[in-house]
Amino acid sequence: MKRSSQKKEPIWQQHLFWICVLGAFSIRICFLLSNQDRAWPFSIFYYGDSRHFYEQALNVLTGKQLENGIPFHPPAFPVVLAGLYRLVGANIETGAVSHLAVKVFLALINSFSVGFLAQTLKPFFNPRIIVISCTLFTLHFGYSVLAIAPVSEGLYLTLLMFCLWQTAQFWSNRAAPPYAQEILRCLVLGTLPLLRAESLFWVTGLWILPWIPVLRSKQFRRALVSMVFFLPVGFWTLRNYQSLHRINQTQSYSEPLPQWVPLTLYGPLNLALANHPGADGRFSPSLLSASDHLDLNNPQHLELLLHGQKPALHFIGNHPIDFLNLVLNKWALTLRVFNLGYGQTNFPNGLTGIRNPVDIFVGNKGWGLLSLPLFFWGIWQTRKNPKTKQWFAFTIFQSLYFLAITAFFFGYTRQGLLFFWAWLPFLAISLDKALDWLQRWIPAKITVWTIAAIVLCLSLWGTFSTRNFRASGPTLPNGKLNPDAEIQLEILE
Repeated sequence: MKRSSQKKEPIWQQHLFWICVLGAFSIRICFLLSNQDRAWPFSIFYYGDSRHFYEQALNVLTGKQLENGIPFHPPAFPVVLAGLYRLVGANIETGAVSHLAVKVFLALINSFSVGFLAQTLKPFFNPRIIVISCTLFTLHFGYSVLAIAPVSEGLYLTLLMFCLWQTAQFWSNRAAPPYAQEILRCLVLGTLPLLRAESLFWVTGLWILPWIPVLRSKQFRRALVSMVFFLPVGFWTLRNYQSLHRINQTQSYSEPLPQWVPLTLYGPLNLALANHPGADGRFSPSLLSASDHLDLNNPQHLELLLHGQKPALHFIGNHPIDFLNLVLNKWALTLRVFNLGYGQTNFPNGLTGIRNPVDIFVGNKGWGLLSLPLFFWGIWQTRKNPKTKQWFAFTIFQSLYFLAITAFFFGYTRQGLLFFWAWLPFLAISLDKALDWLQRWIPAKITVWTIAAIVLCLSLWGTFSTRNFRASGPTLPNGKLNPDAEIQLEILE
């Protein structure tokens, strides 16, 4: 009998998906328990729209319309959050929720993103690079924050990684997948813009991309199943039409609201707030007169909501140099993602720094930027490998897409987290070369187990020694810190 020429994968490779998921969940739980905000309805490292999501999730549970029927924000995350509130036994009447339990479930959901990333990287990298990449993704401070904060990015990344896994399989096989698998992929892809509206054109590209070789073989009937991609946004568009039509009939605003809104109404307003002579690249509602909060009964607020693109384009067209400087500021804010560190302590930048308005915390030190040469070295090492060149092209395209969005809207470091993960394999390649070099003197197994033991000990140590912080910044009339302003965070030793 002939033996199979195919080498059987080691058992850890066969179960890599679940190893990644369970490992990531353990690290995220340790991260959650290491800070004083574990049971708060937000994260001190990223407040964002936490309050809004909490209120809208309660609206879902009480049968009220999201945002009184006006689509200011994408709807998917409040709906998911409402399901988690129901699961943990929230008191709907009082609004009392076990936020710690909710964060544990969010951490579990996000941990699957690490397993899906491992599956996505399989056609492009060897197992060692995949393991190092997933380890970096798991330990990265920014992704740890997104995993446990009640904001939409953590869920978005999990669903995106699932879709990329399916798309990578589709693309590498060059053949249409089973109908059920493709329907699921397209439905999840179609749901992503209902989590993050700016991803609409990006996920549309991911929907189309793998069908190019299939359509060349004229399998048009199979391609028709992918049209379910349009169902989530189509359903939301019809809901918006009915809701806004009713509002226009019952409310007497100075101008009727548009009724055909695929995702949200906020586009023109954000364009205006992000592009004017006083803008500095960060989120600021300073352009709104009389109040920092949107009031549709204020004619100026309504004008910006409906026609904000006019003053924005006027500024861009008449002040091109100022706009270019503004874009560079926005990109600098977004690319600070390369300065985020790893582990609970945000090593090497530490836990003293700034949380910009509606953004994630970034440490004051700039030591994280020292890793940039390692990214470039990893890219150089793979320049002749056709598979890794494909991944590099994907990474560049994804990064340029989100930087293009940033150019016209706000500069957020958290926006950088939506594409930074794709660069991690190139850092992993450099680290793998370093491990090869160390192997001359220290066996690889000893190095790996030593690093794993250090990470485990630091994670457990942080879990049992809760960190406290001092926060300072602008205050509201009630004396509390304004969560939508710049906040200085300082760790108390």
